Amino acid sequence: MDLTLPAAAENLALDEALLLEAEAGRGGEVLRLWEWPHCAVVLGAGCVLADDVDEARCRIDGVPVLRRASGGGTVLLTSYPAILNRRPPREVLKAVVDHLMAKDRAPTREVLLNDLLSLMACHSAVRAGDRLGPEEIAALLEQRQLADDTHHCPHGRPTALLFSRHDLERQFRRV
Repeated sequence: MDLTLPAAAENLALDEALLLEAEAGRGGEVLRLWEWPHCAVVLGAGCVLADDVDEARCRIDGVPVLRRASGGGTVLLTSYPAILNRRPPREVLKAVVDHLMAKDRAPTREVLLNDLLSLMACHSAVRAGDRLGPEEIAALLEQRQLADDTHHCPHGRPTALLFSRHDLERQFRRV
């Protein structure tokens, strides 16, 4: 279900209503994606507020502290993950599900995390046809030395090609 309500609390309330319907057998399983453009702290059902959150700091910064009906840990909603760049969340989620469904058996936690990070890196990468401004190009070139292998993506696909002067002259039929 792709539906975002105006407030984070409303989105959590809808999540709870869907959970209660599913638990009562009146609704099926639902995967719901919603986006929130502001900061918020969301505690899982079993989390202890005093252990996980600096309430005074949240009040000063105007960050709402909310609780969801389902389990899990405390999360800070800040913005769209930068690693996903311009890719729609639905596209990335579908790629993750496809990746998991292609496995013969469930991967270990460490393997899964590595696979997911690699998959997210590929889906957030600049692709052929993407238009970049001069600042974006300069930033990418400055960060290039941070990678171990700048000529291949995590899946081994080439990301850069090296051309010698002779190669270029041959391409332009000068030799």
